[in-house]
Amino acid sequence: MNSLRILILGGTTLQGSLEFFYMDAFKRLGHEVIGLGYRDLVELSNHWLHVVLRNLGAFSKRLREILSLTMFGSYTTFSERVLRAFDPDMILVFKGEIVSRGLLRSLAGSGARLVYYNPDDPRYGGLARTFVNKGFLIATPCVKCVRIYTRWGARKVILLPFASSTYIPRNTRIDRKARLVLFIGSMYPERLAVVRRLLTGGLPLALAGPGWPFKTKPLYGEAYEKIHRISLIGLNIHAKSDLGFKANMRTFEIAGLGALELTDNCREVSRYYVPGKEIICYEDPEDLIEKAKYFLNIPEDAYKVAREGIERTIREHLYVYRAEYLIKNL
Repeated sequence: MNSLRILILGGTTLQGSLEFFYMDAFKRLGHEVIGLGYRDLVELSNHWLHVVLRNLGAFSKRLREILSLTMFGSYTTFSERVLRAFDPDMILVFKGEIVSRGLLRSLAGSGARLVYYNPDDPRYGGLARTFVNKGFLIATPCVKCVRIYTRWGARKVILLPFASSTYIPRNTRIDRKARLVLFIGSMYPERLAVVRRLLTGGLPLALAGPGWPFKTKPLYGEAYEKIHRISLIGLNIHAKSDLGFKANMRTFEIAGLGALELTDNCREVSRYYVPGKEIICYEDPEDLIEKAKYFLNIPEDAYKVAREGIERTIREHLYVYRAEYLIKNL
């Protein structure tokens, strides 16, 4: 396919976001890309304020319209101006919780090929149905959701899992790593329970991310990648709502950055990696502690699994592959 002009609308286009990864992947494929994130135009310093507003916008059509015309009105106006000036061949909307009715009409009338990608399961049916009803191609990382969107009457649905960074150096070091267990992510009750058990179990835990009752901070971009490259074990704890639905972003990022991935036994993970060979799964916190201690004591075994994980990621699970697949399915 010839070079396309691609407009991406989402939450943020900052490094480390899903929107950023796709922008980078499309550029590597030779396409011209503009990305617009509402959080880039309206600064929300409080993480939980953003979470609340995002969920309100996703849950209620009326609240979504109020937010898009008031607090996020500049995003709607700016997006429509860019749409007219850029004249894209393809428009990719991520989640769409702040897309107003007016902006949606403009997108539908643009003549561009339209794609809607909701990284969450469609628990907020009204939001997802809005894009289904407008004839968007639907992309989802969730196998079950393919059936849900199809049942809703989507013209076409594709499975588009998460991935790892578009570019991974093949010389990523898989030895002499710091003997610690690393977890990076937002605090959820199920994650807090696991973290507290690890701490009481005496494991060397490094923790980063928003919302924790400890002194932590989020890590994105280069800092996020570097700390995984130097850590022996990368811990993956799925949010409860993801279990049984999809493998989360960390599934691919940890394996792709060269740490041994120690993940909860989300059955979707085995679609993409071989447990016991490319990643290690645990059943409960006690099993996690036992396996973490084993690999901390015998790092050579951790290096072996980590090498298999990064090679599988480089072969199959990079965002540039996902972007290429998406374009082929337009």
